[in-house]
Amino acid sequence: MMAAKFPPASRRFILLLLSIYVPLAKLQTESSEAEKHTLLQIKSDFGNPPSLDSWNNSTLTNLCNWTGVHCDDYGSVSQISLPNQNIAGQLPPSMCNLINLTVLDLNNNSISGVFPTLLYNCSSLRYLDISQNLLVGNLPNDIHRLPSQLTDLILSGNNFTGDIPTSIGQLPAIQRLCLDYNLFNGALPAEIGNLSTLETLWLANNPFPPTTTIPPKFGNLTRLTYLWMRQANLGGEIPESFGKLAALQHLDLSINSLSGSIPDGIWALANLRFLFLYKNQLSGGINGTAIKALSFESIDVSQNQLTGRIPEEFGGMSNLSFLLMYLNRFSGEIPANIGLLPSLTDLRLFNNRLSGGLPTELGKHSQLWNVEVDDNLLSGEFPSDLCARGALVSVIMFNNNFSGNLPASLNKCFTLSNLMIYRNNFSGELPAGIWTAAVNLTTVMIGDNSLTGTLPNVLPWNLTRLEIQNNHFSGNLPSTAKNLIVFNANSNLLSGPIPTNLSGFSQLAVLSLGGNQISGSLPPGISNLRYLTDLNLSSNQLVGEIPSSIGTLPVLISLNLSNNQLSGAIPSALGDLRLNLLDLSSNDLSGEIPITLQSKAYAQSFTSNPGLCSSNSDLHINPCKSRTEGSNGLARGVRILIAILVALVLIAAGLFAFFAAKDCRQRRRADIDQDWKMTPFQSLDFTEESIIRGLKEENVVGRGGSGRYTAWLPEFDPAALWP
Repeated sequence: MMAAKFPPASRRFILLLLSIYVPLAKLQTESSEAEKHTLLQIKSDFGNPPSLDSWNNSTLTNLCNWTGVHCDDYGSVSQISLPNQNIAGQLPPSMCNLINLTVLDLNNNSISGVFPTLLYNCSSLRYLDISQNLLVGNLPNDIHRLPSQLTDLILSGNNFTGDIPTSIGQLPAIQRLCLDYNLFNGALPAEIGNLSTLETLWLANNPFPPTTTIPPKFGNLTRLTYLWMRQANLGGEIPESFGKLAALQHLDLSINSLSGSIPDGIWALANLRFLFLYKNQLSGGINGTAIKALSFESIDVSQNQLTGRIPEEFGGMSNLSFLLMYLNRFSGEIPANIGLLPSLTDLRLFNNRLSGGLPTELGKHSQLWNVEVDDNLLSGEFPSDLCARGALVSVIMFNNNFSGNLPASLNKCFTLSNLMIYRNNFSGELPAGIWTAAVNLTTVMIGDNSLTGTLPNVLPWNLTRLEIQNNHFSGNLPSTAKNLIVFNANSNLLSGPIPTNLSGFSQLAVLSLGGNQISGSLPPGISNLRYLTDLNLSSNQLVGEIPSSIGTLPVLISLNLSNNQLSGAIPSALGDLRLNLLDLSSNDLSGEIPITLQSKAYAQSFTSNPGLCSSNSDLHINPCKSRTEGSNGLARGVRILIAILVALVLIAAGLFAFFAAKDCRQRRRADIDQDWKMTPFQSLDFTEESIIRGLKEENVVGRGGSGRYTAWLPEFDPAALWP
């Protein structure tokens, strides 16, 4: 009944389609099952990592939905993309059983072993990324056997060593070759210059031999847009042939040992946008007349030996955002049209020999956030529009000859974080609004000028470094600076007392206020500065005693309190500090210097304190009289003690003689006819005869009711009585 609705010709066509579709569907099903089996084998060979749990044999799941698996329009696996999946082990041989596989991305895993030559069998492969793995050894000499349609070979971030094989120049379709961040330490083949289809070449961060030069043949890579050879141990000159790289947009040859001049042809590459030649040994000047390329966005030729003037042609690069030319030998003035660049955000020209002033329009036409021109011979005034576009973060202009007042526009520079203009000739009052306007202010280094002004009672909360030394600031010290680490205000006109508890300065490591008019006493609260390493309060008007709490500062290594009016004794607690520098000279201190500080290392630390004394002559301090008198008293005491001991011995000898004589008379009365006998109860150095011979009239020591008492002292040594 249905067939009757179709004419015979249509029925034949439908039958033909069915005869084709049914076998194809059956073939597709069989192919899908084979690919599923292959994927499960790959998973097993990788050790069944948890990241591949979706790869299972369930009939309910379509393998095209498995993690990292992508299929073509016919349902065949065309891509395996498994970056960052914690996959380990060697690449499975079964990978190339996926005959339609065009993309294999196993980036950033733990694939190990040598370069997997099994990939030669992946006949459809176009994109191979096995970067950031653990592959080792040399690249095979027959690497050109990779599939001929391969466009991307990405081997970055492995441990390949040795030569880059010359056969790599025989990959006919290659567009991206990435060999960076490996350990190649052999030859850099010129044959890479044969890759006429190459657009990206990355060879950076490899330890090629020091004699390695850039092959001039690389100039044949006319389709090349990105050449990255940073930190590759390269020497020699930049090939003149680079002037032929018409498509080049990004050139990075930084951190090498390249010498000679920058080829004029590079400045004529119309498409070049990023030029990084920093940290080499390049010399000579930049030929302004050769500059034809005006599409530059970043130029970094810093840390070389370049000379001459900065070309005015740079002022015509409307897209230029970064201009970094520091640490060279450039001279002359900064072109005024640099200040007109509409895209300029970062200007670094420090450590050159530049003269003249900064462009007056600088900052007015672009979102300028960083200016570094320190260590030059620059003069003139601070540009008033430097912060006009509200983007300025850092101004570094120290070690120049700038003069005049700082512009009032700094009062509204809300983005300012670093102001480093020390060692110039700036004068006038520091714009007071800077302390409240710049909410992100972290560093203020304006010392060695002639600036005036006062400091706020509360410094900005995130200010970490404040250096205003050798200026004319006056007024009281701030009471709070919560995150301040370095505070150097030496040689100003600051007055008033030091804050009492200093808890508002709890992060301070350096407090240097010498040469001011600070008065009052040193507060015991100085012990709150637990991170303080350097304390200088010299040449002020401080009075009172040195608080012993200074001795509790755990990391203090430098203490200078000289040229004040401090009095009293030096706290013994100072001797517990491990000081590299101690200066208490020119005060009114008195008493003995603590013993632990009486060291030759502090020979000049206590001078001009008439009341101090020491027992160490190396300190050139008066000797302590109290200590000498104490020594004499000790000697007298010893002599008195010896006299007392001698007297006791004599008394003991006398008592012994008395009782011995009494005992003798009693024995004589008891038995006058018997022989006189003595039994000693202690070993003595005299005998009975010695005693009898001593019983003479001249030895009588006294008379009493019982008769005379006779001693025999002249006949023996009483010391013999003592054991």
